[in-house]
Amino acid sequence: MTSWADAIASAISAAQDAAGEAISYKRGADSRQIVAVRTRSRNVQQGGEASLIEYSELNWLIKASDLPYLPESGDTIEDASANTWRVLPNSGQPPYEAVDPDETLLSVRVKRV
Repeated sequence: MTSWADAIASAISAAQDAAGEAISYKRGADSRQIVAVRTRSRNVQQGGEASLIEYSELNWLIKASDLPYLPESGDTIEDASANTWRVLPNSGQPPYEAVDPDETLLSVRVKRV
């Protein structure tokens, strides 16, 4: 590993130790028990007075090596409180962003369902 990769790996481990949560990442019948970090939470409102829809969005930081595939729209995450979060599409882009140049850490956008 390079010193940059070592620094990223150390930062990921520190974040997981400090703020990580056990989650179930699911795609179809496949379910993976991993540790992820909850970030950037916000409540969203859509619609007008007659049909107001409110939901929660947030991002999960997930180590790419914890999954055998990249996140896709429609995958789900169940947190330790049994809340279910659905991975969201991102206007034709992947529903995740790489946090670092080597793509070892992914920020996955989800909506509570």
